[in-house]
Amino acid sequence: MKNFLWFLMLLLVVSCSDYVDRPNNLLTESQMAAVIADLAINGETLTVNPSANMESGTRYILRKNKISASDFAESYKYYAITKKLDGILEDAQELIKERHPEAEKFIEKELKKNPQTTLFGR
Repeated sequence: MKNFLWFLMLLLVVSCSDYVDRPNNLLTESQMAAVIADLAINGETLTVNPSANMESGTRYILRKNKISASDFAESYKYYAITKKLDGILEDAQELIKERHPEAEKFIEKELKKNPQTTLFGR
């Protein structure tokens, strides 16, 4: 019986802990939204210039924000697992709309075409 109680306490402690450890260099939610917005805008360069080098654009964005690729990836994973990513993606979408007002028309058009599409958290 004593072993069962210890097992039950251990199970309770483990079930209350996070599924993933908080990264040492976790980006703030606002940093994540800004970087994701920049990456999305960078991704649109392919529609204008299909031979554009996405990798160099991505490296520039990370360097401009003084963020390593691994810190971004670990932060992204952390926010995805902790279910905070949808809010961050919505914030990124709002940043894109602020920077490029014509983007709102495009986003709404795409959502009307395919309501099942999830564009940045919708």
